[in-house]
Amino acid sequence: DTDLYEMFYLNRMKEDAASQGRDYSRPSYRRFVLPLHSDKSSAVGENLVKLTYTTASAVKEKEGKLTCQAEVLCGDSELPRINYDFNGKKHQFVYGNIVEKSASTKQIAKFDTETKTMLHWEETNYCPSEGVFVPRPNGESEDDGVVLSSVINSNPGQPGFLLVLDGRTFKEVARAYVNTELHKDVHGLFIPHGSNR
Repeated sequence: DTDLYEMFYLNRMKEDAASQGRDYSRPSYRRFVLPLHSDKSSAVGENLVKLTYTTASAVKEKEGKLTCQAEVLCGDSELPRINYDFNGKKHQFVYGNIVEKSASTKQIAKFDTETKTMLHWEETNYCPSEGVFVPRPNGESEDDGVVLSSVINSNPGQPGFLLVLDGRTFKEVARAYVNTELHKDVHGLFIPHGSNR
């Protein structure tokens, strides 16, 4: 089945999926909480998640099994990324793409998991790729840095560009146009100069 690849063709990205009779799986950014240690004295039916900042649950069932329910933090979101310095740790900010009515992303967004608020960048006829957070050396906060995204123009023959957004305010800092056609990329990577990655 080539549907996954075909949905990234330029003509398909410009379409509204619903008006074309196609249905895509609606992605969302979710938080699961998995208790690493369960109290054997917990009652069946008890929610073992005691965290105050989430509605996610892990309910004890018979025979020690758990039924986990996620907290949906942001609907219609795809390709979530964080400041990788916070990987495996509690983080507040998530950068991702917003998918509405089609398989194409027309917005790139910053989502605050504590306040449940979102900032976004969008421009007519442009489709941003997955954002990559690049922390500022010696940054002072989790969102102190920039978000990079390659952006394609949905009009054939028109240039795309590398978009640079401020990680805190999500305002555009710069764009670098390229004299070649870009493709929609997924799972980009930033490698700092002098890195041994």
